[in-house]
Amino acid sequence: MCREITDMTTWLIDNENRIFRYTIYRRMFAPYEEFQKYIDETEYENGGNYTLCRIEEAVDLGNGEWLLGMREIIDEDLSNAIKYVRLGEIRLEYFECDQDIFSKSQEEYGCEDEL
Repeated sequence: MCREITDMTTWLIDNENRIFRYTIYRRMFAPYEEFQKYIDETEYENGGNYTLCRIEEAVDLGNGEWLLGMREIIDEDLSNAIKYVRLGEIRLEYFECDQDIFSKSQEEYGCEDEL
């Protein structure tokens, strides 16, 4: 059954202890000389490799944009720093196999997706 969530605040409260994967868009526009226009050659930082994190803070910037404060997970430990990024600049994903990262390795849990 699908749950309907109508606002970001409810979603953040419902998912406050989840571990997510994210990667940041690297915006690039290159000139396309034939038509004298620019084309979007947006890529992801780190070649599309994900970073594990927990969302710890969220600020409503208005116009539907949010600033997320994310604590990265490095070597199965939470980082001491919080990284702030706009929600519109990242790709955020959830994998069930990441949720037990503090108690099991991903191979033991059966998570085959690469970070």
